[in-house]
Amino acid sequence: MSITDNKALVARFYEAFNTDNADIFRTVLSPVWTDHPEAPGQIPGPEGLIGVVGTFRKAFEGLHITPEQVVAEADHVVVRIRLEGHHIKDFYGHAPSGKHAVFHGMDMHRIENGAIAETWHFEDFSSLVT
Repeated sequence: MSITDNKALVARFYEAFNTDNADIFRTVLSPVWTDHPEAPGQIPGPEGLIGVVGTFRKAFEGLHITPEQVVAEADHVVVRIRLEGHHIKDFYGHAPSGKHAVFHGMDMHRIENGAIAETWHFEDFSSLVT
């Protein structure tokens, strides 16, 4: 796949978050996709991510992820992201604030055989601490 194809594949990954379409995750992620690090209690593979996204969507009404910068080289795509939503339920120990929350993160995806094989990520949840 070309770098352009890899970037388009990763764009679909974020589309899945924003549209709550689990079938997109099943299409763009390898069946043996690895998440680094996994969320507490997350099962491996695409189904584990689908569960985590469900937790996000329950905690943040109107969850939306905006890719702010995309850098690609060979089989890797790195994306700086902005996440936002109305914090209405507990989120991994962060009590609901009832406020519009904005936080940022960084993801690095490795592409193999036309699918995302691995994702490394971090999110800065410090804005959730009040």
